[in-house]
Amino acid sequence: MKQTEQIGKIKQYFQKNKNYYLIGAGLILAFALGMGINCGIAKKVAMVDVQKVVNSSAAVNALKIEHQGKMAELQTWLSNAEKEIEKETVSSKKEKLTKKYQQELKQKQQAVQQAYAQELQKIDTLISEDITKIANEKGYDLVIVKGMVISGADDITEYVIEGVR
Repeated sequence: MKQTEQIGKIKQYFQKNKNYYLIGAGLILAFALGMGINCGIAKKVAMVDVQKVVNSSAAVNALKIEHQGKMAELQTWLSNAEKEIEKETVSSKKEKLTKKYQQELKQKQQAVQQAYAQELQKIDTLISEDITKIANEKGYDLVIVKGMVISGADDITEYVIEGVR
């Protein structure tokens, strides 16, 4: 009983002070990166505003439009299903029809979301490859996401955006 109480108190202490530990871990990481850069591990550092690159990507924009079209088709299908259910007068048949359409809707939604996620993953891979290619071409040893950098890195976002358009 006492061990359980002690464990509970320790968990509460860590939960209460979690932000301090995260800040400490971030400072240690920043220090280690700084030391690594100063020791010759990374000589030339770049940063990329990934969100800006994604928003500028022709492939992402085309995928969003395609996804919106599929969702509109799904909405039309749902409206037609609801009309068919409303036309049914026998309550047992109405219930059966409702269950059938609910299952179909769930399957269709999952298929659309899965296809969207797969295509988004492919685009993410291509963007990562573009970033790596541009970094290598420009001689960068390390590329960091823009939000992680305060100063000391060259912004290559525009070069990447040119590649994804």
